[in-house]
Amino acid sequence: FDLVISDCDMEPMGGLELLTEIRADARLKDIPVVLVTADTVPGVAERAMGAGAAGFIVKPFDAAALKAQLEDIFEIS
Repeated sequence: FDLVISDCDMEPMGGLELLTEIRADARLKDIPVVLVTADTVPGVAERAMGAGAAGFIVKPFDAAALKAQLEDIFEIS
């Protein structure tokens, strides 16, 4: 995979847990992960980025917001 986009609020494993698992796997650790959430609790984005997320988007979002994040991650101008 070139990229993982995951919701934070999933069952049985949440997005932050998935991110932790990806970062712990030597085969997957360098794949960029963008987490998406509707959660507006303070600190969620900081926890995601601190855990190694390449990006974080709050729902609802538009395609332009996702495109901007992907351009930053993949250094596309």
